[in-house]
This record gives sequence, structure tokens and C-alpha cells, in this order.
Amino acid sequence: MPCTSNYSGEFFSPYTNKEPTTLQKYLSECLCFLGELAGHTWEKEWLTQHPRVKKEFTTKQDLDKLTEELCKKLQKVDVSNYSLELQIWWRDHVAHDTAQLKKEFKRIKTIQELSNFINSLSPYEVKCLFTLK
Repeated sequence: MPCTSNYSGEFFSPYTNKEPTTLQKYLSECLCFLGELAGHTWEKEWLTQHPRVKKEFTTKQDLDKLTEELCKKLQKVDVSNYSLELQIWWRDHVAHDTAQLKKEFKRIKTIQELSNFINSLSPYEVKCLFTLK
């Protein structure tokens, strides 16, 4: 299951002079958090208006790529060593992935489908699906 930003909600609102769209806010968050993982600091206002948004990153496809990259990197670190904003983003992302996997799991009707489903899971997805909450 590819990581996407679908849980982020609707974000194709028209852009106004000063207020960023929801898409731009989510792009900004991902860029801040990827920078944080690389050891860079970011300004608080960058969470909603990162300088690279509107120039380099503008589409839902860009957001999906950034989300997937961030997800892969966060699977390998102790998130508690990072900002509260990043921890909250990760918690919400994992919750969404878990819900999606459980929804897919409930659709399985045969042993063969179950086998195919389990064999297709990444270690991260196994952890999401089989962690008790």
C-alpha cells in the first residue's frame, strides 16, 4: 500500500493573496519535517508557508511523494527525539495507515486473498495492522 496524503482532507481551495491553501500548508509541513530529520531548523511560520512551496512543490502528486519519503524516514527513527509537531503528524499518519489496512483486511473473503494480502505487507504495515490499540 503506497503512502499517500489522502488522510489530509480536502485541500483544493482557491488561493487568496495572503492565506495559503490547505494543500500548501500540508506541503509546508512535510518540507519542514523532512528538513528537521536532516538536522535543519525551521521557522514556525514555515509550517503553513514554507519558502519552497509555490516555487518547487505545488501539486497533490508532490505532496504524495513528500509524504511517502517522510513516512519511510520516520519508520527508521525514534520520533520522540523530534518536535511535538512532527510527533503529532506521525501519530496521525500511522493512525490513517492503520485504518486503511484494517479496512482492506475486512474485505478479504478467501484464504488465497488473505495469503496475498499478508505477503504484500511491508514490515511497517505489519506493525500497523497487528499492533493492539
